[in-house]
Amino acid sequence: MPELFFTWPAQDGMRALAADPGRELLLARVNEVLDLIEQQPGSAEARRLRFRDPPSWGIPVGYREDSYVVTWMSGMDFAEWADPTDVAELIVEIGDLSAWIVVLYVGLRPE
Repeated sequence: MPELFFTWPAQDGMRALAADPGRELLLARVNEVLDLIEQQPGSAEARRLRFRDPPSWGIPVGYREDSYVVTWMSGMDFAEWADPTDVAELIVEIGDLSAWIVVLYVGLRPE
């Protein structure tokens, strides 16, 4: 099973959710979505949305008035898309990218 790597925007989104006591249920749902991505990245459920820039997948997550999205791509897709310097730095940090899923963003769904 691949592991999740969180980019800075995804880390910031998770921190913001965890810091807001009014969003515990939304945070729980986001964590369920992250589990789904990690356990079944090839499933239709994990690939509900398709984005072109960057080429990635997304899952909408909503609770009450909040409309969030979690976007992600495989480590190998990240290697093809990202700046080679960023890829080289990430390989030094985490190793073989084929064993990872890169979580790009966790936050409000763009309009």
